[in-house]
Amino acid sequence: MSIELIIQATEDLDWKQCEQSGMWRTTDGEHAYWIDSLDGGYYVEVVDDPDNVDMWFKHHNAVIQYIRRFSDPFLLLNSSKCTVCKTTLQSLHRHDFVGCQCPEDTRLFIDGGNDYKRIVGAISQAFSMDVYSNERHGLIRESLHRGGYGKDGKQPHTWTLMMDMSDEYLDNLIKYMEEVDNYNNPYYSMYLAEKQYRKDYNISVK
Repeated sequence: MSIELIIQATEDLDWKQCEQSGMWRTTDGEHAYWIDSLDGGYYVEVVDDPDNVDMWFKHHNAVIQYIRRFSDPFLLLNSSKCTVCKTTLQSLHRHDFVGCQCPEDTRLFIDGGNDYKRIVGAISQAFSMDVYSNERHGLIRESLHRGGYGKDGKQPHTWTLMMDMSDEYLDNLIKYMEEVDNYNNPYYSMYLAEKQYRKDYNISVK
């Protein structure tokens, strides 16, 4: 896929080719994106990312999804804290309806997982702790959960934070997404960023 197709697919952004580098650059007002091609890959950089994560993508859809993470942020963690009982609530999936520890007539509830945000009950007691896709990676890795049934698919369902995924698990996720051509998955770039983050900070998870 050519750079021209990427630009066409993201034509809502204002692309300009830099004379010095020949790379294509655009900005959404807060972040700048650079794209170049080499050996079939595309290079994308979010200039003001505090973690300074630079990554290679193997498909133009991965680049488009990466840009959309910042230009059109989506919910990664549906979380609110009750300011009365101090309970932190997290709704991990669409039908995960959870409440705080207050008496029943003054309880706070949230629902919707990452699909939507719904607050019920004592709404005035809610302090938002939501995390969106345009946050720095250091916060994303502490917020993004993935559900699964273990290596053999027969274990009880559990949720794992990205920061707690084993290196093997992380590598297998990336490999699987590439094998099935799932570059439209918005989490693909986050898994790549986590792999880079661990390399930069010498982190290994067994």
